[in-house]
Amino acid sequence: MAQSRTLSQYLAFLLYDLLLLLAYIPVTIKWGLWRQFYLSNKRYQRRGQRYGDIAEDLVTADDWFHCVSVGEVVAASCVIKALLQAHPERAITITTTTPTGAGRVRDIFGDRVQHHYLPWDLPWLMNAFIKALQPKRVFITEVELWPNMILKLAKYQVPVMLINARMTERSAQKYAQFSLLSEPVFANLQHVCAQGQRDYDAYQQLGFDAERLTLTHNIKFDQVSDIAVSDEVAQVGESLSQRFVIVAGSTHPGEEEHWLDVLEQCNIDDALLVLVPRHPERFDKVLSLLQEREVSVQRWSDFSSLHDATQVLLVDAMGVLSPLYHCADVAFVGGSIADRGGHNALEPAFFAVPIIMGEHRYNNPVICTTLEQAGALYLTTSVEQSVERICQWYDEPAVRVAAGQSGEKILHANRGALTKTLEVMQRLA
Repeated sequence: MAQSRTLSQYLAFLLYDLLLLLAYIPVTIKWGLWRQFYLSNKRYQRRGQRYGDIAEDLVTADDWFHCVSVGEVVAASCVIKALLQAHPERAITITTTTPTGAGRVRDIFGDRVQHHYLPWDLPWLMNAFIKALQPKRVFITEVELWPNMILKLAKYQVPVMLINARMTERSAQKYAQFSLLSEPVFANLQHVCAQGQRDYDAYQQLGFDAERLTLTHNIKFDQVSDIAVSDEVAQVGESLSQRFVIVAGSTHPGEEEHWLDVLEQCNIDDALLVLVPRHPERFDKVLSLLQEREVSVQRWSDFSSLHDATQVLLVDAMGVLSPLYHCADVAFVGGSIADRGGHNALEPAFFAVPIIMGEHRYNNPVICTTLEQAGALYLTTSVEQSVERICQWYDEPAVRVAAGQSGEKILHANRGALTKTLEVMQRLA
């Protein structure tokens, strides 16, 4: 049942709506002006849903999962798969805010779930979408809490739960500073499943008691257990088997340059750098960078077999990275030299591959710290440090293999979050 709000809270929400509206109007005008361009571009089809369009073929949902983008979709995927396996008849809708997130939903689930873009968090847009979707339960993955979304769901008495929830101490302080907005939102969350002790403690500080808060640990420890290596990737792996393979996954601007410098300075004749940019719109930009650096490169989209002279394999495809780690001797997990918080280090750990990351690892601090303490993950803050680590692992393969195996052991030892999360979800009315 929706919790009542004080006059101060109503005014705070009014100000929030006004500020959001001021941002929404120019973006919506731009969308209207460029509508034909976007509709002719497959990557932007259906993006009008972000601005209030509701799909004509939208069907009602038993369960609604909101996942911001790729990382959250991947984290929620094992939960959704478990639900579908136990209850194939359940109608599940996943919302995202990015095209890459939408693409990952399609890649993982095909037509088994319904995808829709989440509209802007304006009260009339959220109200229209929720009335059309009529969800029975809502699960928000990790961190994104939209005030109007939560309150409109409470209005219709739809229970909401956070799964694999993240909350840094800094974020908790910000929520506390804006308590007129955050308190009504938190009051209407039925339960929070925290992914780590840090997150559990932060939610406790924000007023969640033991009845509404469970330390499940990180679903991603379970999520990677279902990574499947396709025949295509297996064939590529065979082609790369005679090379010392460094897979740089989910890279952002500046990280490709870092690893090209490492490749040059290591001076390892049989080294192959596999670059997997995080966002598809950067594929051509990275190719231009490689050409400017006069590096011998092959593209995944044109790949049949590896040429002896190839120094870099540019993966210009989505949904390939996770199984591709099985080809690696060493893995770099991107978004960590660039300040993006670091992506999923458990994927290379699943294949017993040792990991290098930069200092920006705040998205998954528990995972990264656990792997680092086990000797499976190493920090780099410079090209020189990366070169030193790569050369050591090249010269001492037994050390490299032991580091990778320690990560695999940690992964197996920390599983169980999926079972705990599903148990809590069963209690959600």
